[in-house]
Parts: sequence; C-alpha cells; structure tokens
Amino acid sequence: MAAGRLLPPAQRSARGGCLPRAAPGCAHRTRGPGSRPAGSHCRVRAVSPVRCLGLAGGRGDHPGWNAPGASLLAAARTAVSLGGEPCPCRCHLRIPGPRPLAPLATETSGLGTLRRLRQLASGQLGLALAGLAVGLVSFDSSILTLALPAIGQEFHANVPTLAALGALLAVGSLLGLPLAVSADRFGRRRVIVAGVAGFSLANLLSAAAPGLPWLAASRLLAVALETAVAGTAAAYAVEQAPARGRGTALSFLAVAGGAGAGLSVVLYPFLAPNWRLLYALGAAGLLALPLLLRRLPESRAWRRLEAAPGGLRLLLAPPWRQRLAFLALATALGEALFGPANLLLALFGQRELHLSATVISLVFVAAGLGSLPGFAAGSWLAARGYRRLPAVGLALATALTTGLSFAGGPGPYLAGDLLWTLLAGANVAIAGAWLGELFPTRARATADTTAAVAAAAGGAAGLLLVGFVEPQLGLGRSLLLMMSAGVGGALLLLLLPGTSGGRLPD
Repeated sequence: MAAGRLLPPAQRSARGGCLPRAAPGCAHRTRGPGSRPAGSHCRVRAVSPVRCLGLAGGRGDHPGWNAPGASLLAAARTAVSLGGEPCPCRCHLRIPGPRPLAPLATETSGLGTLRRLRQLASGQLGLALAGLAVGLVSFDSSILTLALPAIGQEFHANVPTLAALGALLAVGSLLGLPLAVSADRFGRRRVIVAGVAGFSLANLLSAAAPGLPWLAASRLLAVALETAVAGTAAAYAVEQAPARGRGTALSFLAVAGGAGAGLSVVLYPFLAPNWRLLYALGAAGLLALPLLLRRLPESRAWRRLEAAPGGLRLLLAPPWRQRLAFLALATALGEALFGPANLLLALFGQRELHLSATVISLVFVAAGLGSLPGFAAGSWLAARGYRRLPAVGLALATALTTGLSFAGGPGPYLAGDLLWTLLAGANVAIAGAWLGELFPTRARATADTTAAVAAAAGGAAGLLLVGFVEPQLGLGRSLLLMMSAGVGGALLLLLLPGTSGGRLPD
C-alpha cells in the first residue's frame, strides 16, 4: 500500500488504523499523518506512511461465534496495489482488482543462482559417477556369459557343471546383502567406492585362475561386491534425481550398464578364446577410484536422514514387510527365467544353432543398440507418472519374448533377443521408479539389494533346474520350461501398490 491513498471510515478499524495497531497520526491537534489533509473531505483520513505490514487480529478477536474485525489479507513482504472502489466484504477488507502477486524474492544477488547451479552440477556429476560404477559392474558381469563356452572348453566342463557354477555364484549375491545394509547406515558413497575397488581386485584374481574352483571363488567375491554396488547405485539414482527425472536417471544407469556390457561384447571377438584378458581389463575400476573418492557426493535424500535408523529392522515392520515379500518372490520367479537365459544365451547359439562367436557378438550388439529406443520410451512414460500397470505389462511381454529366443532357429534367436532387450529397456525406467518409490529412504538400498539377492536365488534355482532337465529335454526346451516362472513373477507384481511419482517416503 502506498502512502497517501485514502480509505473511507467504514473500512478503518475502531481506532482509525488499517490493522489493529496504534492509530495513524498524532494525538495532538498539530497537523500530522493522521489529520485531515487540507481541502479534502471531512470524513476522509490519509493512510499512514508505507511500512512493513503484519497480519494480526483485533483485541477482541477470538475463536468462537463472534466475527473478527476488519483485516487485510496479503502475502508477506509483497506489494499490494489498490484498484477500483474499495468496499468491505464480511469481516475482511477487500481490495478489488485481483491479480497475481509477485513471488517472494529470497535472494536478490547472483549468489542464489550460483548456489542452485552448483547443486544441479553436483547432482548430475553424482549420477554420472554412479553410471560409471554401474558400467564397470556390467562389463565385469557380462564376461562370464560371453566366455562361458571358452571356459567350459579350457576346464573340460559340461553343461550341468557350468550351470552349477552359475548357481554357486548366487551365494555371492547373498553375501552382498550386509554391504547394502551398511549403505543405509553409513551412506551410499562409501559402499559404491569400496565395492568398485573390491571387484576390480577380484577381476585380477579371476584372470589368474589356474582352475575352475579358483575361478568360482574369485567370481563369488566379485558377485557379492557387484550386487551391493548395483543395488546401492539404483537407490542413489532414485534419491539424487528430481521426482519427474527418476525414470530418466534409472534409464541413464541402464544405458551406462549397457555400454559396459557392450564394450565386452565388442572386445571379445578380438580376444576369443582368451577370456583372461577381459578379466584383466575389468580391473580398470582401480583407475577410477581417485575420481570416485574426490567427486562422488552423497545422495541428497540420505543426507537428510543421516542420523535416522533404518535397514532390515525398518523393512520388517508393516507396510514394508509385505511389499518386500511380494517383490522378493516376484523377482525370484522372474530371474528363474532371466538368469539361465542370460548366462546360456551365447552357449545356446554356439552349441545348438552352430553360430560363430562373431555372429553371436553381432547379435548382442544389435540387441544392445535396439534397447536404446526402449530406454527413451520408458523414461518418457515414467516422467509422466506411469508406474504399476505398464511395468507389469512390460515384464509379462519380456518373459514371453525371452522364451522366443530359445524356440529354435537363427530367426527366432535374433528376433527374441531384440524384442527381449527392447521391452526390458523400456521397463527399466518405469519399474525402477515405481519400485524405488515403494520403500523408505532409510532402507532403500537394503530393499534393492534384498530383491537382488532374491533374484540371484531364483536364478540359481533356475540354473539347477535347467542343468537337471537338459539331458532329457535339451537346452532350448529346458529354457522354454522356465518361461512359466517369468510369467508368474510378472503377474505377482500386481499385488504391489501403485505410486504417484511424488516425494520419496523417509
């Protein structure tokens, strides 16, 4: 309100003031701000000079049936202009001519903008470094899938023995659970850095393995650390990204993981059958440690709850307990199909379809490139709040197309692999954002890793079952049998509640 504007007496308080405060003007007869201006109407008084206005009630105002006195409603520290003819409206002073009020300027200098830019850059850098860690994990974990035929040939191992090796590695995922619990207690950053250092050293041990037991032991250690890093990085991405960008952040992690796996696919035809060199290259994570130590920030959501308890104790309380049980069972059933399918895809192409290592690598590269439109579409849908039903539908379609890869013949092999990776890529953003919003920040890394452990257990069970029935049914039909487990796991996700894509639960 500007000084000098005039109000009729009907809109003045009992003491002549606009708000219940000291009346404007002087008590003496000398001319002042509260006296009648010369030449003006006798029943009009000038408004007091401009100053900060505070909202307050009259002396007799109190809760009950009595209406309060006239008051002025305005945003704090916001300039309000008078317009039209003022008139009282019930117990409030109405200022006609409504218009948008100017927002409160918290910082008038460029320091606020600079601070926001630094926060944005810190968040993007954190996601980039988390993507680097996931890329290293994917590079390492994809080596066994590609090199499994060469490993079996060097160590004279048959299909049941190699399936038992894959099942044994599921124990490594179980060992990764305590590390994920420590991520909810000590922070995401420490677990990511320590995990990258650990599985990089385990890769050196794998490259020097003199026999299958040594290789199994080194891969057991690597899988434990990779499981913790992957689960913690997924929780980190959900917490570091804004609400509308969670799906995009998870898609970025998936693309980074695909780039790591794709790098191993591109390199292996030039190195085959020398799989040891790939594991030696997997130790490159040691070169990234200085960058992770210096530049990887802690996630914003975890910093807010740094002193709060969480972990498994919180997840065992309702409603998280029921959600975790359904999620663990669904992922176990799904991985009973996807675990054997991922591990034995190259072996099926070489032994059953008689494809060369170069052709199989080209199929993998084509599938990886074909998944990029899926990542983009999934990110677009996740940013617009699509969660539960699209995630379940895509999981069901992914299970069906995975079975197509093992139906027999190079055509279904290629088509199934392309559709499988396309649909799975689209579901990364949608299902990842949905499942990340189902659990509290204090236990999100534990929940993600618990699901990964359940998936590893389901994958181990699927591998053992495939190894048991493969001599009677053959490799292709054995994997088709596991498709029913994938379909059941997708339908079981319907028991989980939907989310709105809003604020993460603490």
